[in-house]
Amino acid sequence: MRVATIQEAQRIDFESVRATGHEPEVFMEAAGQGMVEALCGRGLIQPRQPIAILCGPGHNGGDGFVIGRALMVRGFTGVEIFYANESAGANTNADLWHRQFSDLILNGIEPKKIEKAHEIDLSKYEVIIDALFGIGLNRPLGEPWISLIGRINISGKLIVSVDSPSGLHCDRGVPWPVAVRANWTLTCEIAKAGFFLQEGPACVGHVLRIPVGFPRDIVLREAKSVRLVTKKIIPSLFPARSAVTNKSKQGHLLIVGGAPGMLGALKLCADAASRFGVGYVTICSRVAASSRQKLPADYLNLSVPDFFKSDLQKYSAIIVGPGLGLSPQTAKIFRHLRATHERVLVDADALSQAAKMISVDGDRKGKFQELLCPFPENWLVTPHAGELSRLVQLPAQALEADRLGAVDRASQLLNCVVLFKGFRTIVSNSKLKYIIGAGNAALAKAGTGDVLAGFIGSLMAQGLRTDEAAVVGALLHGDLADQWVRSGRGDFSLRASDLVKLTRLIGAREKLLHNP
Repeated sequence: MRVATIQEAQRIDFESVRATGHEPEVFMEAAGQGMVEALCGRGLIQPRQPIAILCGPGHNGGDGFVIGRALMVRGFTGVEIFYANESAGANTNADLWHRQFSDLILNGIEPKKIEKAHEIDLSKYEVIIDALFGIGLNRPLGEPWISLIGRINISGKLIVSVDSPSGLHCDRGVPWPVAVRANWTLTCEIAKAGFFLQEGPACVGHVLRIPVGFPRDIVLREAKSVRLVTKKIIPSLFPARSAVTNKSKQGHLLIVGGAPGMLGALKLCADAASRFGVGYVTICSRVAASSRQKLPADYLNLSVPDFFKSDLQKYSAIIVGPGLGLSPQTAKIFRHLRATHERVLVDADALSQAAKMISVDGDRKGKFQELLCPFPENWLVTPHAGELSRLVQLPAQALEADRLGAVDRASQLLNCVVLFKGFRTIVSNSKLKYIIGAGNAALAKAGTGDVLAGFIGSLMAQGLRTDEAAVVGALLHGDLADQWVRSGRGDFSLRASDLVKLTRLIGAREKLLHNP
């Protein structure tokens, strides 16, 4: 599903006005009327309910005025409209706001001015329609808005936000510094990327897309950088398995990792890969041969000395990192892969090794170019915030606060596919960013990343493009955690090995794929 960044949504608005020749009021009227249709059609509001509409100083406030007028025309008798201080409307939407305000007065409807936030008695109303601030918010909110939004959130009323919850940063999904927590968000034409990131889902509630008449070709042209993906896409991407296939046709995956004391990470990764259908799994580890023999007999073994002698091209894909450890040999392994293979998933300790190599001798730029960059474009890195922080030399907190910006920076720096773990996981190639619409806090456990690497590496070895494998693997990984929680077991009890066992729910893809 296409979603829009703030800049893209503003471009859609601007280009639609220019292309159609319509005044902005035409689209505002369509938005307000469409929102009323949605509210009434779903039975969310009733004619005699006391309803407060809180209108801000910009475009969202104008939408709120249209909603109020449309409700009163429909015979709603309990509607009261509150508006922000007009002097705050000194922006590009000010004239539009004033025209809508004047239209209310002409229709005999007199909004009440918000003088002080605490003077609005929210307890009188059953429904609060939040039309305070939208995507045009360009600075953190201050008083009285912080207090008013706090009171809205604890009111216990049905809360409906117009276009976006007030105070939510619509690219980052973070409150700025507070945001309305709506039950429903009625968004104009296209959902915004921040609805699905960080605290966005908790703020938007249920999202309804309201058509407002923007030309479809403009929406498709401008909303071009971000997609929200759900498991509905999996049937078109998951590798088909012919009845007459054999193991040689299902790919051969090499996994390099499992230093002494960390063989469990390698086993989790190998088990996950095998369960996802790859024909062969070979494991390469620095542990003694006697320890490697304790791993399941399903897997082939490769010693580290033989790794450097082998023709790595016989492997369809390679994973490096799970339990690999940091050592001079790790750096040697990394350099060897960089020179010899085009389809490598770099995870865990291999990411830490890459970051360590970046800062060799303190000459980050020169050594980075010499040792690492650009990565082959079909490589995949799968960092969490701490690992990405070391790679791109920015604080983890800043990366989490702007996940889309973080993967942009990483993609440009590394020149390969990037999967940024977290809520929500984002996959980025050179053209698009994919927000993974699955997963929950149950995945906050050691080893779940090793399982994810195994899922993705298996799909890479079976022939999916690197970005496709990352998207499908992350979706199924997140969906298994979602199924765990939906089963009533909570988000605290999942172990990484449970994810491998839960692959039976995919049922060789039939159960999940035929019931999306």
